[in-house]
Amino acid sequence: MSIYWSQVDIEELTGSGVVYFNSKMEMLEGLPCKMYKLTYQQSLWTHCHDYFQIWYVAKGAFLHTVQQQVYEIRKGDIFVIPPFTLHSVSISPDEDIEIYGCEFMPSFVNERFQEQPTDHAFFDVAFLEYFLRKETNAQSQITLDSVTDVTVRNVLKDMLIEYERRTPFFKSRSKPSCLCFSRFWHGRSTASCCVKDSRNRRNTGKS
Repeated sequence: MSIYWSQVDIEELTGSGVVYFNSKMEMLEGLPCKMYKLTYQQSLWTHCHDYFQIWYVAKGAFLHTVQQQVYEIRKGDIFVIPPFTLHSVSISPDEDIEIYGCEFMPSFVNERFQEQPTDHAFFDVAFLEYFLRKETNAQSQITLDSVTDVTVRNVLKDMLIEYERRTPFFKSRSKPSCLCFSRFWHGRSTASCCVKDSRNRRNTGKS
């Protein structure tokens, strides 16, 4: 499996009308990640960013175009956008939505991702390389079954709470959750690992 890290000319892209979201502006306080919940969202023109983006849809529907392929995203769907991938979102102005967003720099998973990853030998490449494969768009839309849907929603809600409180160990607790999502896309038992992690937090009273 070959790693494909999109090569882009930001100047050329922005000159052609593509919007570029930079992590230095989008992720505040020096954190390599960002969590949020959207209850209203305008349509987004074709854009890209230098970080991974996960959207989970708890309510509503919209069109999501990735590399010129259109996906009908609706309640119970989740998608991952790798860095520098061109995409756009078309949402009706009166659409009632609830979207949980998780955005993180590759370096959030491993500091060696500060540079474009080429070395398959180090551990965390295995968790991200699926999303860096040129030959697949499978991560652009996945419809969750009812059990996994509840699990993913609870994990993202827990991550959002920790992010908003800026707890001392937020980064160390959130990284395993991001890796759980990766295991899910690899077809492994992410549900069980995420459920266990979520229950442990509740049982210990940690947030």
